[in-house]
Amino acid sequence: MLVLFPQWTSAGELDEMGYSELMARQPALDGSGETVAMVEAMLSTDPPTYQPNPASTGLTTELFKYYDDDNPYPGVNDGYNSAKYSWHANAVVQAYCDTSTGVVKNPASVEVFEANSFINSVVGNGTAINSSVVNQSFIFTLSEQLPQTTSDAINSVYDNYTLNHDILFVSGVDNNSATPASAESYNGLHVGVLTATSSNQLTVDGRLKPEIISPGDRTSYATPYASGSAALLMQAAKLNHGGEGTSADAQQTVVVKTLLVNGAVKPDGWSRLAGESLARKWGAGMLDVNRSHLQLQGGQQAASVAELITAGSAPVPAPEVGVRVASLVGWNYATLSNDRVLGIRGDSVHHYYFTLPDVASANYQLTSSISWNRLANDTGINNLDFYLYERSSGNVVASSTSSVDNLEHIYQRDLPAGDYVLTVTKLANDRESVSQDYALAYAFEEQPVAPSDFLAEMLSDREISLSWMDVSSNETGYRILRSTSSSSGFTELTTVAADVVSYIDSSASPDTTYYYKLASVIGRAASDDLQANATTMKELDYWRLVNFGDSQPAGNSADEADYDGDGWSNLLEFALGSDPLASSDFPAGNFSLAMEEIDSSEYLTLSISRAALRTGISYQVEVSDNLEDWNSGEAYTVGLEDSETLLKVRLAETLGTVDKRFLRLKVAVD
Repeated sequence: MLVLFPQWTSAGELDEMGYSELMARQPALDGSGETVAMVEAMLSTDPPTYQPNPASTGLTTELFKYYDDDNPYPGVNDGYNSAKYSWHANAVVQAYCDTSTGVVKNPASVEVFEANSFINSVVGNGTAINSSVVNQSFIFTLSEQLPQTTSDAINSVYDNYTLNHDILFVSGVDNNSATPASAESYNGLHVGVLTATSSNQLTVDGRLKPEIISPGDRTSYATPYASGSAALLMQAAKLNHGGEGTSADAQQTVVVKTLLVNGAVKPDGWSRLAGESLARKWGAGMLDVNRSHLQLQGGQQAASVAELITAGSAPVPAPEVGVRVASLVGWNYATLSNDRVLGIRGDSVHHYYFTLPDVASANYQLTSSISWNRLANDTGINNLDFYLYERSSGNVVASSTSSVDNLEHIYQRDLPAGDYVLTVTKLANDRESVSQDYALAYAFEEQPVAPSDFLAEMLSDREISLSWMDVSSNETGYRILRSTSSSSGFTELTTVAADVVSYIDSSASPDTTYYYKLASVIGRAASDDLQANATTMKELDYWRLVNFGDSQPAGNSADEADYDGDGWSNLLEFALGSDPLASSDFPAGNFSLAMEEIDSSEYLTLSISRAALRTGISYQVEVSDNLEDWNSGEAYTVGLEDSETLLKVRLAETLGTVDKRFLRLKVAVD
């Protein structure tokens, strides 16, 4: 097995995945009553190193149970063994169920399995475990000694186990381009990352993986965020957050999976290829457990109309039939069945009718997903298709109709107020079974009106002013993204409050062009972006402007000019941080020569202190033995320190080998 390498957790990543927003609304969702499980590959084999240290999590040692070939499940737990410690497992558990940095802060128990033992004694044998969510921050290689010898066989075993025990396996995809087992199983949830090079290719049979991405720059670390989120949704389901009497349906792992996928937020640059419902590498987008919980909280909503139609015909909804769905945000768990119509099995159809009322923002965006499990021992899947219709005309607005994926996803922006129908169809032809359970999650959200007149203007060498016109009446804020490229690499700079129409970026660097994207937001729903750019001044130009009122190197502000008459040129005063308007012996006091013993030899050293390390210029120490011929480079000087406030070098030659040497500082504009 190949270990996937993590990074350490941060509070910013918990914010990024919606956890902080969820805690502000639902602080009691801490995983109480939930047993969480994690499967870890060994870092070494004798002894097997796969265990996280409970002491690092803030949880009591008694909560942790460890299973491997020495202590196979469900044997008596031997407790933590420091000889089996794994730094990788420790990093995973810190994101999973640490009381400070994890998602699940109060689990009932933490079951930790060594991967080979888990595959053979649990999954391979069909042995039930206590958890409904299993984190897998590892991938398979087919050279392992497994009961199955092919990727599809591994996936089948996992899919069968999911069906038999209603377990959600949350697995990280590879940090490279391939998608290995079990990160390509049908019934699990598979996690990538936003910035790193994680799997972005179709599986061998053409399916899209991963389904979502999560914070972090390695999938090992991103995956436990999604696993922990699944555990919180399980807890919420048991508490009937999905509506009174919905606990049993809401706890179905296919429902939890669908809610997590549909709650995902589209990152900047998210796009998909024609005919594909998810973005390769990014899936449905960035994990957002708060949005997923809001969709659960929207309640279970039954289909407005269920019907059988002739196999292969278009499932166009009737324009005047159907009770409207009560909530614009919600979910369902239902069954489609290809019953017979006049002795012939027909396509089974569920229609969900919605009315989008007129709103100040004028338009809506829809995010909706369906998923279903591959059935036990099947090599294929039942084929379900997903449509968004405009009700009165019967026109298809959007669709997701993969014949190989068991997840369909619709993301449609710019929907005007009106009547719409979400339609789920189970095709009778080439079916694997007559009936199929499926999960639906959906969210019609107000799409804010974009601002106008977005401008970016240079203020200084390190500041850019942004301004815009507020033309929306219901935005909750404005999101600002920034990049040094006009086409990629945008990250969030800040989100300012509603009605704010300006912002000063004070984190810029000198002589750099920055590109900004601005969007109005309502929660996580965003308008179309506006883009503007500006370039900061060079640091030296701004220094001239501040001191002499002119950024150009001429007259009093020329590089070689000495306005204050102290013998130090403007360029040297800029380089060392002195005041060009006040005569003084500075920076003479900032040069010091010394004889120092370094590695048992004596060298002449020169130390030059400066107020700050300036950009746009070079600092170079030159050496001469006659004050006429000056040389520099490794043959003459060796750098000892080049920090923000100190430049220190030594002669390359020892004192005993030279007659006389002169040193000087040369400052040049790049």
